[in-house]
Amino acid sequence: MGYFDAITSSSFKTAKDGRRLFFPWGVFGRGYLIPTEQDFERLHRKVKIYTMVTLPISIAVGAAFGIVGVIMLLPLVMVPYILWAHFQCRDMVSVEEKYTFSESMANQAKGHGRFVLWLLQIAAAAFVAGGIFILIVDPDKWLLAMAGILFFGYCAFMGAKMIAIKNRQDSQSDN
Repeated sequence: MGYFDAITSSSFKTAKDGRRLFFPWGVFGRGYLIPTEQDFERLHRKVKIYTMVTLPISIAVGAAFGIVGVIMLLPLVMVPYILWAHFQCRDMVSVEEKYTFSESMANQAKGHGRFVLWLLQIAAAAFVAGGIFILIVDPDKWLLAMAGILFFGYCAFMGAKMIAIKNRQDSQSDN
């Protein structure tokens, strides 16, 4: 499973009874029963394509134009997804089952390889260090430095949680 498959997995859940569920808003909204395996494959592929297109664009816009650029980009990438998700779910049966943050993280950790998780962790730590460096060298850019430290510090924290989850998953599969 690749990087984008792992990210995409946070929109899907397999219920205890084996039913596949689609959570277009992740842990923040209701889930929908996916009628067939073919429908699951189709939805998964489309969410993955959306992620593969919007994530690099968002990163590029953020690098070129900063947070203001990303904020301006948000409606351009979110409105099509909102409309698409609404269209996809209108004929699907909603379920009462909830999707917890822990389940979402476990799905992502399962999808990511250990190497990728550590690589992302090292990158997040490097960006935190970069923010600290900016804060020391150019204190006038404290807002940029603090934004980087806080955002990538959060990423590092979440990465550490996913590595711990991955370790638990691997130790359970060994037993």
